[in-house]
Amino acid sequence: MLNYRWTIYVHRNPKVNEAVSPEVRERLSDQVMDEYRLPVNGRESIRRWILFGDPPGGFLRAVFRGELFPAAYRADLENQRNLANIALYVYHKAPALAIGEHYDSWKGLVDEQGNPRD
Repeated sequence: MLNYRWTIYVHRNPKVNEAVSPEVRERLSDQVMDEYRLPVNGRESIRRWILFGDPPGGFLRAVFRGELFPAAYRADLENQRNLANIALYVYHKAPALAIGEHYDSWKGLVDEQGNPRD
C-alpha cells in the first residue's frame, strides 16, 4: 500500500519506486509503522536511512546500531516511551545490513538519483 510519504519520494524521482521492491515499500509504509506504533516525528529519518543511507540523529543512530542504553539516554520523552516499539520495528523491518555491526558500512538501497546500490 502506497502512502503520502512514499508518493513524495516517487514524485521527486520515479526511479526510486522502480528501484525498491514492493516488500520494502510495504515495510516503509505508514500502515506498517502505525502497526508498530512508531512516533510520527522519526519516520522520515528511518525512511531516509534505509532508502538513501542518510544518517539519522543520535537517538535513531543508537537504535540502528543496537545500542539501546545510549538510545534511551538520547531519546526525548516521546521516543523514551516508544523505544521498545522502535527497536522492534528496526529489528523486524530494517534490512539486516543497515543495523548492528553493519551500520557504518550501510549506504542505502538507492542513491539520490534513484539508482539501486550494489
